[in-house]
Amino acid sequence: MNYKEITIPQIDVNDDKVTIENIMFTDGEFVKKNEIIFTVSTAKAVEDFVCEFEGYITYLVEDGDEVKIGATVAVIFDLQEMAISKSNEIKLEKESVVTVNASKKAIKYAEEINFNLAQIKKNGVIKVKDIEEFLEKKGE
Repeated sequence: MNYKEITIPQIDVNDDKVTIENIMFTDGEFVKKNEIIFTVSTAKAVEDFVCEFEGYITYLVEDGDEVKIGATVAVIFDLQEMAISKSNEIKLEKESVVTVNASKKAIKYAEEINFNLAQIKKNGVIKVKDIEEFLEKKGE
């Protein structure tokens, strides 16, 4: 399977992330070299993003997503079947993501210690205390 990843380059030295806007194609659609495939916006600029390759595109992001510089945001495949297969795989992954109800402090703490909040089964809002209690019980 031949494919090429499209990553976000450093646009402005002060920005470490960009917002993806105006996605121009649908997954599996053929893209020609030098066609605009989406727009990126930073704190100071809005730029069209031109594809350097030719092939069938699959986006790993959606309109409005904020992504870090260097992140892979799309893949160009030689075969349309591969692009569609990857797109379906991404959709299934997104559908299986579990959402949790947690406080901002708990979310930040969980990110700092690389903890998956979905492990805590609780009705109501998950708090830092809940994470600490879960980890204590797990350590026993």
